[in-house]
Amino acid sequence: MRLFGRREAAGDDAAWAAHEQRAGALGEAGARLLRLGVIGTPAEVLARVGELAAAGADTLYFHVYDTDPDHIRLLGSEVLPQVS
Repeated sequence: MRLFGRREAAGDDAAWAAHEQRAGALGEAGARLLRLGVIGTPAEVLARVGELAAAGADTLYFHVYDTDPDHIRLLGSEVLPQVS
């Protein structure tokens, strides 16, 4: 399961349509965050977090634009415990 979806990550047309609808509802700033944000499996997200930390980032914000409780559980169980 992926935390956030792009077309290739979403896995199906219904998930992609929901992603597009969210992006439209968020306006340009929100759509930009969805386009540029860190997305992927927990391992992919953690790898990117590591890259950002190595580049000097000391603060990270997780914005969940989806009300799917599975995404929130996945973030809480597999990503956040690895981030210190």
